[in-house]
Amino acid sequence: FLMGPTASGKTELAIEISEKLNDKERLAIYLGNFSMIQVIYGELQAADNNLRRSIALSQEIGEELNEAEGHMNLGVLLAYRGMWTEAEPELSTALAIFEKNKEIRFQGLLWASLGLIALLSVRATTLPHLVAQRDLRKNKIPARQYISRRIQNFIGTLFNRESQITEQDTSPVATALMAVQRALEL
Repeated sequence: FLMGPTASGKTELAIEISEKLNDKERLAIYLGNFSMIQVIYGELQAADNNLRRSIALSQEIGEELNEAEGHMNLGVLLAYRGMWTEAEPELSTALAIFEKNKEIRFQGLLWASLGLIALLSVRATTLPHLVAQRDLRKNKIPARQYISRRIQNFIGTLFNRESQITEQDTSPVATALMAVQRALEL
């Protein structure tokens, strides 16, 4: 699979032809594909616009799975841009559609994305010192062990907060935290 001017140019041509033919189904697909190329090139706002257009077209013609993929990709793009609160509803919408259509593969990806976004949004505001070199040198402990301890402390803090996550919680955040905790035990 080639990325670059060839892929981009061919996709743009496909979009143009689909628009002229008023082929909304293909246009929605091509817009979604083109948005992924735009993400690679750092054209994030253009990718956002094309994903929203793809979603709207998919809704208009009743293509639920393409709509769900659009919501999923838009949610990931928004999270990538640090727009956590905007990303979650997009991913949740995609998840609901994929669950309705019994698309297991995409459900797993979405649960992982929702959990990761929850962790990253918290980390972005509360753990900027996670890999602080000063502490590593001061404590003279291996970086992996230091990071593991910090993550375990962070997880412990989350589990101990009032009306927060419990071990019985099945939310994406709790699932992600439990997975991280299990991974650290390996």
